[in-house]
Amino acid sequence: RYQGYIAATFAIATVAGPLLGGLLVDQASWRWVFYVNLPLGLLALIGLSLRLPTPALGRPRPALDLLGAGLLAGATGTLILACIWGGQRYAWSSPVILGLLAGALVLASALVARERRAADPILPLVLLRNRAVGIASAALFLTTAALFSINVFVPLFLQTTTGASATQAGLLLVPMMIGITISTTFAGRRIARTGRYKQYPVAGLALMTASLALLAIVVSDPSQVTIAIGLVSFGLGFGMVGQVLTVAVQNAVDRRQLGVAMGTTTFFRALGGAIGAAALGAVFAARASSSTVIGSVHALRPAARAEIINAVQHVFLIAAPIAALALVLVLFLKEVPLAEHG
Repeated sequence: RYQGYIAATFAIATVAGPLLGGLLVDQASWRWVFYVNLPLGLLALIGLSLRLPTPALGRPRPALDLLGAGLLAGATGTLILACIWGGQRYAWSSPVILGLLAGALVLASALVARERRAADPILPLVLLRNRAVGIASAALFLTTAALFSINVFVPLFLQTTTGASATQAGLLLVPMMIGITISTTFAGRRIARTGRYKQYPVAGLALMTASLALLAIVVSDPSQVTIAIGLVSFGLGFGMVGQVLTVAVQNAVDRRQLGVAMGTTTFFRALGGAIGAAALGAVFAARASSSTVIGSVHALRPAARAEIINAVQHVFLIAAPIAALALVLVLFLKEVPLAEHG
């Protein structure tokens, strides 16, 4: 039930971000999209320091694995940079991209070697052998990657095809928020009563896959109504995945491992968003010329609009199999009924 509350907050923030961003772009400058995070982050830090309970661990705390953290940051940073630059600034076969990919592989190998010997590894590989943790981490990676096909490209698509302003495009994401809130609350309450959870991510990922396929079909003849239907169904599906998989992980690990298990799944969720945004951005850029992307979406020629529609359609065509792959993984999740429910 508490995971439902957390997911509902996440859903509101997911839609409030693009909406606030649209308002700032329309009324001020795109630079304020970044400035506004400074006071918000400061308020979050103050709130955490004042209100977050910090119970005593009751045991010595091992030294922080700084080397592992550095290797992890280096490996993910070079991989993300390769995804961002590949096919846009540099060709995929260029020495720069190949060098970045090789660097990511070397750093990842060094990370694996380090984490096998570290007393308190920053990314405990042994924990990933737990079926629930491994499957949930991979599924959350893929699910968040699919989510970014909506968050990043639907506002641009709506501005291009329906003439919506940046603010209106943000508002048109509200149906997805409603769907996420409804399904997350429903799933949380049902799990609290029955102690069963596997059916929800299975149903949710099936609905996400179908919604992305639907969006790929309707974008060629777009309307705000058809897009809203696709967004509602996508939100209904997404709301039954993220936090429910978190519950599955919490239920599958020892209580003393809860913190590191949550940190591991959260890392893969964040990595999926970063890689997904970069990779799907590369798909979009490969289909839309730089002049089309840079130009004002409200002053595009018909050919340029068709180019963006085609690019967004390909993004959805790639995102749908990503969600389907997450669905296949979740089918292998072993359901262990919650120890306490009701």
